[in-house]
Formats: sequence, C-alpha cells, structure tokens
Amino acid sequence: MLCAMVTATPHAGPAASVTADPSSHRAADSPRQVEGTDPARPRVTHLLYLHGFRSSPRSTKAQIMAQRLAAQHPRVTWCCPQLPPSPAAAWTLIERSVADWPRERMGVVGSSLGGYYATRLAALTGCRAVLLNPAVDPARDLAR
Repeated sequence: MLCAMVTATPHAGPAASVTADPSSHRAADSPRQVEGTDPARPRVTHLLYLHGFRSSPRSTKAQIMAQRLAAQHPRVTWCCPQLPPSPAAAWTLIERSVADWPRERMGVVGSSLGGYYATRLAALTGCRAVLLNPAVDPARDLAR
C-alpha cells in the first residue's frame, strides 16, 4: 500500500521540520470543507496531495496539509507520494496510489505541476480537486 491513515506524524517520507504557522492558513479551518454537509456529495475519506516539479512530500505546503489533516480529520487517508520527474512514471504512481480508493469519497490537491496531474485525475475519476497555481501547459513551461 502506497498510502496510509494520517497519524500525529504525517506519512511523507523522512521527517522534516515545518516552520510555517499552520494557524495562519484559514482556508482549511472549516471541517465542512473535508467532511461536507451536502448529502449528495459524501465527505472526503481519502485525500491525495500532488506536489510540483522539483518539490516533494517534505515541502511546506505538503507538511502543513498533512499536519492539518492529522489534527482535524484523523480518519482521512492521506497520500503524498514523491513524484518522479518522468510524466509517464509520475502518472503510473498516481494511478497506483488511488487504485483502490472510493471515487465518490476521494479528493486531490495539486500544486503547480501537481495541479496539472490533479486536473487529469479529477477528469478521469470524477473526484473533487483543489488546484494551487496549476501548470496549464507544462511542456511549454518546462522547455523554458
């Protein structure tokens, strides 16, 4: 299994210190954003975070997300894989990471190049997605 339940120590590879104050990030303060109040949209039970190019699960954004989830939604399955530089290998890893996840209860957050992958995953699975400064034309952007 590539992903695990969130614990007090987020699963994101080797330990990393996070110096940003998570309380300053107000977007994730409402439990309704993960748990949901609309019966037509079941609450998210599985959350995938996809980092950007040359980033990692140890990035500040990934660590803050993992800490918030562990503190406020400890039963949500969290996965933040280390994406390889190869787009084909990254996509294979993403597919393997969510292969047995319930589509109607999963969500994806993608940052930069991870936002590009998150857009594709959401389109293919129908899951909810949040994009943070997504790459919209990565081939062009990476060629610069």
